[in-house]
Amino acid sequence: MSENVMIPERNIETVTNEILMLKHKVQEKVAVYIIEIGRRLVEAKAIIPHGEWGDWLKNRVEFSQKSANDYMNFYREYGDEQLSLLADSSNSQALSNLSYTKALALIAIPREEREEFIEENDVENISTRELDKLIKERNEALKRAEEAEKLQEVVENEKARAERYEREAARSAENTKELTERVNDLNLKLEKAKEAEKKAKAKVKNMKENPTVPQEVLDKLKAEAEAEAAQKSAKELEEKNAQAAEELKAAQLAKEDAEREKQKAIERAEKLEKQLKLQNPDVMEFKRLFEQVQGDIVNMENALNKLKASDPELSDKFSAAVQALFKQHIKE
Repeated sequence: MSENVMIPERNIETVTNEILMLKHKVQEKVAVYIIEIGRRLVEAKAIIPHGEWGDWLKNRVEFSQKSANDYMNFYREYGDEQLSLLADSSNSQALSNLSYTKALALIAIPREEREEFIEENDVENISTRELDKLIKERNEALKRAEEAEKLQEVVENEKARAERYEREAARSAENTKELTERVNDLNLKLEKAKEAEKKAKAKVKNMKENPTVPQEVLDKLKAEAEAEAAQKSAKELEEKNAQAAEELKAAQLAKEDAEREKQKAIERAEKLEKQLKLQNPDVMEFKRLFEQVQGDIVNMENALNKLKASDPELSDKFSAAVQALFKQHIKE
């Protein structure tokens, strides 16, 4: 008489857990073997003469260059000391549960951010296509943020440049004011010097025409000296006046140049700020949706035109429905 053997009842949870365990082991083995293939491909590429790599891949190991590059990148990223991340679940349970294709895609994420990215996006339970999309969106967002940061830096530089030219314009204006006062003062002195010269020359002329006594001869010599000094003083003042006028002209030009450069810098900063606003994710999302709506409108118009030829009445109804939709959602 045979004994009755009790076979434990197997339920769906038991079967599911076994499948997941076996799946995990397969993934571990695949990852380990791909790392080892990648390791040897790196070694082979260093040995094979330049220009023969592609032929060797195709004819000897039957790999495309893309597959070879993927395997080598996988080895470089997860091989050696990184191997434990895939083989030892105690170090990174999230990463060790991933398939080769997902682990390969995650190379685009920096190592120090990878595990957090996996956990935040539940990478284990999404498709590889969804993962690729998430990585692309992340990298594009980071790129936009980096570009926005660089653009902001340029904006700040342009604003600083505008402020610098504003200070230069103010200094030039102050210098222009001082030079204007100097020129006016020199003009007054020049007028006085010319008047003194005129009087001295008249006195000399008068004494030459009416020579009488030796004292008058002395006065004549004195008047001639005064006339000569006045003439020299007038000449020096004219030279100083001309020099001051040139400096004034240069200062005025410097002020105008600084004001022009200031205005250019302000305009550049305003233009860059507009570009910076367009980097806003909300703005970019609106632009994307707006372009999508534009495309849909064109497609609807084409469909209505085709329908009009076969069923004008229905085409008119659809056209009226579209117009009603626009009226409902367009707000002034």
